[in-house]
Amino acid sequence: IDSTLLEDETIALITSLHNLLETCRFQHFWGELSAKPDLIRGINGFENSIRKFICHVIQITYQTIEKSTLRLLLGGLADNQLNQWM
Repeated sequence: IDSTLLEDETIALITSLHNLLETCRFQHFWGELSAKPDLIRGINGFENSIRKFICHVIQITYQTIEKSTLRLLLGGLADNQLNQWM
């Protein structure tokens, strides 16, 4: 990416979010994303796609995981939503 583009606030945020996902800092990712909801407004299925990625990482990393930990890693889901991912 051209260095001038990296200075754009939106591009910098997207790059930061990417880095958080790639380094498995999932809770921080959800916190940053929730601070900028307009970033993904209109992108159907974005959050579920991210959750699929996170579930894949969890599956290859953990043998067991606490439900409360999974809830946080998937973005603080309500029980009925969390059960769909278990």
